[in-house]
Amino acid sequence: MANSAQYLIGFFDRDKAETGEYRINVVSAAMNDLERVTRAGAAIGTDLCQEIVGDIPQIWQHVILSFVDKEPRWDDKLRWKCSPTPITKVGLPKDLHKDLVMAAQTLPFSSPDEDERKKRDVRELIVETAKAIQDDPTLPQNVRVYILRLLKELSTALEESDKAMFILDDAINRLVAALTMAETVSKKPERIHGLLNKFLPTLGVALMTSIIGMPFQIATAAIEHELFPPEQNTVIRIEGAAAHQDTGPSQSDH
Repeated sequence: MANSAQYLIGFFDRDKAETGEYRINVVSAAMNDLERVTRAGAAIGTDLCQEIVGDIPQIWQHVILSFVDKEPRWDDKLRWKCSPTPITKVGLPKDLHKDLVMAAQTLPFSSPDEDERKKRDVRELIVETAKAIQDDPTLPQNVRVYILRLLKELSTALEESDKAMFILDDAINRLVAALTMAETVSKKPERIHGLLNKFLPTLGVALMTSIIGMPFQIATAAIEHELFPPEQNTVIRIEGAAAHQDTGPSQSDH
């Protein structure tokens, strides 16, 4: 299983043909994990972590340049074309590459026991979240649909987590942001509030509350602009550790 530093080394050292294997949300999750670990180490005076923390902005810059087109497009304002997979291969300078190698070899990212505990917590979160939104009739239907889609994405991330645990973090953070938003529109927010209080500490994403603004805004925009609109005859089913969404007319409608 790769830690985030090893994953980033593979990203920057990849052949151009491997571009499709790296998605911007996963690479960003790896960067967030690397920054989390190095900042924690820097806070207790670890020299290597203090050095890497100082270089994190430059590593981020090289990540971003991999996914954006250098030619801007014009509409109402200047925007950059951003791709979900890398557009160009941007190599790291030797000193930044050395940072990643040293981090991969020496920093304590997570232990196997911690990883298994996190997976169990995620499975429990999926089931309890699906039940909570099913049992809350006050939630708007488009909010339900959006959260169900995030649960499906989290289930997929759980299946892929054997490759790298930080893959879970992006999906968890987006679900937490959506639940935080759902809590504000529910007329019975106690259940959702309880979920957040229960799982934020155990999943190790409590620190994300300080930077949850962007995922929260994305969740709100997705619902307000009906990027994931409710479909007719949407039925919520819970099977094992996953939430499923059925759409379309039932046989009884024919």
